[in-house]
Amino acid sequence: MNHTVTLSLDNVSVARGGMDVVAGVSVGLEPGDALMLTGPNGSGKTSLLRAIAGFARFSGTIAFGDGAGPRDRQDAIAAHIHYLGHETGLNRRADGLTSLFFWRDLLNPGESDAGLTPDTALQAVGLLNGPVWKMSAGQQQRLAIARLLVAPRAIWLLDEPVTALDAAGRDMLVGLCVNHRAGGGMIISSSHGLFPIENVIALSLQQADAA
Repeated sequence: MNHTVTLSLDNVSVARGGMDVVAGVSVGLEPGDALMLTGPNGSGKTSLLRAIAGFARFSGTIAFGDGAGPRDRQDAIAAHIHYLGHETGLNRRADGLTSLFFWRDLLNPGESDAGLTPDTALQAVGLLNGPVWKMSAGQQQRLAIARLLVAPRAIWLLDEPVTALDAAGRDMLVGLCVNHRAGGGMIISSSHGLFPIENVIALSLQQADAA
């Protein structure tokens, strides 16, 4: 898939408890770019990702450029963003394939051929089908990553995505990110240094009380 979406942040700040945890962030991203957020715990990495995803209030401007003209911000988020956070959002009573069919049909109704089939997505993340409740934390993370593949979006927001993954899982995710960027996709990720994506734009965030 050839993605062409751009993203710009202009003087973006995010507050929590009446205090800015992210202050005055400005950055412009083009198709194929990767932005790596670094900084200690409490420096606002998750808060900034959640603001971009539409889950947290912010001041400043977050704008998508997709050639479609003005549109509602939530419509743009739904069209362009996948958010992979600390909670996978998986139904523990389902199996892997059922979960992927559910997310594909929810996110891309009537467009079942837009991404990989659920079977192929499981293979791509190195996972065998089985009940979610029997999966380890690393296997559940692989399944959550497979969700990115069955319902394509231009922008992947990844909040410390390798925390539960072993070395093979990290290599798998890096490979998927390389392929995503090659098709014009964008990566915005937080990391503590275990996610070796090359050619990234680095953004170091500091704790509010250290500013």
